Amino acid sequence: MGIDKVKNFFEEKGIECNMVLSEESTATAHEAAAAMGVSVSQIAKTIACDVREKVVLIVAGGDSRIDTKKFRAVFEKRPVLLKPEEVYRVTGYAIGGVCPFGVENSLDIYMDVNLKSHEFIYPGAGKSNAMIKITPRQLQEITGAEWIDVAK
Repeated sequence: MGIDKVKNFFEEKGIECNMVLSEESTATAHEAAAAMGVSVSQIAKTIACDVREKVVLIVAGGDSRIDTKKFRAVFEKRPVLLKPEEVYRVTGYAIGGVCPFGVENSLDIYMDVNLKSHEFIYPGAGKSNAMIKITPRQLQEITGAEWIDVAK
């Protein structure tokens, strides 16, 4: 189960897991924001993209869209989003619960700079009704993510 993988990830890092389970779906950024009582920009969606024949994860604000020109400037390629079945195969998480914690394969993780404007953000936690309350800095540190500017 996805939630258990996330909990194990935090346990292995020796970090408290501030998981929030909702009775409502948090599968989309808008649903998550309503369930958590926060702005959509505080929802940290995780997007799987194919770049130069490898997959990377990009964590960006829930109200953000990938800017093709900015993305190309960073990755020298236009963004190609993975299909749901590919996302599951590569990350071990189904769409709606994809997160940067404990992914199946060792993937490079990037965080869009727009997340820095919030005290707390809420990335998914392995299931369509689970989120983690975390600071942008903590998320960057525990995932080893690199800050980039690719969102509109």
